[in-house]
Amino acid sequence: MKTTFLWAIAAVGCLVAAAASPTAAQDDSKQLNELYKSRAEVINAEALNKQANASIINAHANYKKSHYESMKLHQEAREKSAQNDLLETRVFYEKRGLYHGYKDAHRAKSSTPEQYAARAAKFAPDRLDPSQLWIKPGYLRWPSMLRQTDYAAPRGRIDLLFTQRSPDDSGAGSQNSVDIQIQIDELKATLVSNMKRYKSADYLAARKFLEGLSVEAQHAVETLGGQLANN
Repeated sequence: MKTTFLWAIAAVGCLVAAAASPTAAQDDSKQLNELYKSRAEVINAEALNKQANASIINAHANYKKSHYESMKLHQEAREKSAQNDLLETRVFYEKRGLYHGYKDAHRAKSSTPEQYAARAAKFAPDRLDPSQLWIKPGYLRWPSMLRQTDYAAPRGRIDLLFTQRSPDDSGAGSQNSVDIQIQIDELKATLVSNMKRYKSADYLAARKFLEGLSVEAQHAVETLGGQLANN
């Protein structure tokens, strides 16, 4: 308002000066035109400045709007993700419950110690007949395959251990039985390594003899009829 008043005073002054002299009036008219032109440029600049400020305000408003919309979408995405996680967790535990329910419903009943013992006795290797095991008391009847030199060392140790059996050191759990089993395991390992050299029937016969020998070592001397008690 103040600026407009000053511009009006200046214009009146120019008109008064123009009335005083024709030449001066022309100069004053020219100055007045330039003055109005400058004023128009200032007004235009102010308008452009206001327009620029309005654009800035509008851009800021649009940014805040976009930011809020982005936050809203992000929150919705988090909620969807949480719902999906919850659903997956529920499905997982439901499936696990069904699985364990099925297993419990079809779980085989545990065997009693007596049943385990009965099955072990049923599938245990048969004890060899004395005629299959002994040439005569104290002398093992080794199959021809196991009389080869590849088996000489453990075979000799087994012969010695059988002659050393006594009522106090024989049968399952005795040191003599443990030592015999070690030598039998060594024979089995060598026999397996040489398997391709033998016919299947000869190999199976040798394995059966070693199984019977292992069973025999678990029986005390008394159960053998005292065959080795004095050897």
